[in-house]
Amino acid sequence: MDWEKELKKMKVCDFDELPGPKSKEELEEMKMPFEEYCKKAFDVGNEFVKPDALKGIRWLSTTMYIFTPHSVTNLAELGAECIKIEMPRMGDPMRHTSPFNEAYLYPLHDTRPMSGTGLGFTNANSNEYYITLDYHVPEAKRLYYNLVKMSDGLTECYRHGTFDRWKQGYRDLMEINPRFIYVWGGGFGYGPKIFGGSYDILGQAHAGLASVTGAHEDFGGHATKASNWCIDWYSGSQITTAILAALYYRNKTGLGTMIEFSQVQAATRC
Repeated sequence: MDWEKELKKMKVCDFDELPGPKSKEELEEMKMPFEEYCKKAFDVGNEFVKPDALKGIRWLSTTMYIFTPHSVTNLAELGAECIKIEMPRMGDPMRHTSPFNEAYLYPLHDTRPMSGTGLGFTNANSNEYYITLDYHVPEAKRLYYNLVKMSDGLTECYRHGTFDRWKQGYRDLMEINPRFIYVWGGGFGYGPKIFGGSYDILGQAHAGLASVTGAHEDFGGHATKASNWCIDWYSGSQITTAILAALYYRNKTGLGTMIEFSQVQAATRC
């Protein structure tokens, strides 16, 4: 290839054709007072505006704490309409964690407060709608089924088999909505500990991640949890990726699917 001829063919961009101010005077005219910038950036009328990437997708979240809620709030950040279904009276236990929801702020309670919302909950469940349903009440169960009919998928984290016993698991919901995408997030996946509950520190320990953190035993150290809830956040992000793949698969085939994921799976990939 004759590079000199190719370079001559290339158009050199003229400075005047570039976007933006061309002089100091034009730059001064484009400057905006900070107060006006804030009003524009945080327009009160646009607080519910979302990106268009997942516009039109409705997702149900029957999740708790951080692991599975994070996977749903990622969808909400991308524009999906997400409805979180919480337990009656108490709600998601993550609501009752610090900061700003410490027990000493509620002296009438001996244990965790049953009201208020800590920042941990809002961080893991942002940009969603919140409702409560008692699945043992027939009217609530009918409402749950109606939501499934008009939704694209659901993420849940109850003990394995719980939703099947309540007639609201994958097999039951696929009869209602064949295009439905069902996600179950557990601690250990299908195996000897499938019925066991889990949270971040257990996921780190069982996957071996905690064994490579902290001081060596020769120096008096021991296995140590990573400083933050890394397995919760990382697992949630991986579930979001799987959901996006399932949505793409459904667009091609018209079929829903079930996704199973565990914290231990995520920890082995950290």
